[in-house]
Amino acid sequence: MLETAKYVTLEDGRLEVPVIFPAHVRHARVAAAFNLPVASAGFCTTSSLPSGELHVDAFGHSESLNIGCRQQDGALLREMLQPRRDL
Repeated sequence: MLETAKYVTLEDGRLEVPVIFPAHVRHARVAAAFNLPVASAGFCTTSSLPSGELHVDAFGHSESLNIGCRQQDGALLREMLQPRRDL
């Protein structure tokens, strides 16, 4: 398992874009750099399943943005990080 990182999910029109960054950086600082609405924010860890697929846990709450993670965030983060095999 990797170390815990932070993430914010930004809204760009109808597209949700997750941004992952080191745990020592404040959520609000990253969100301000993009100047987009924030859909969720929290912490994440990754691990490899026996099948070789990536597993992502999203959890927690951003104190600096006063917003937390959502149930679908782990899948959204995994989709961004897992290499696609059909390309």
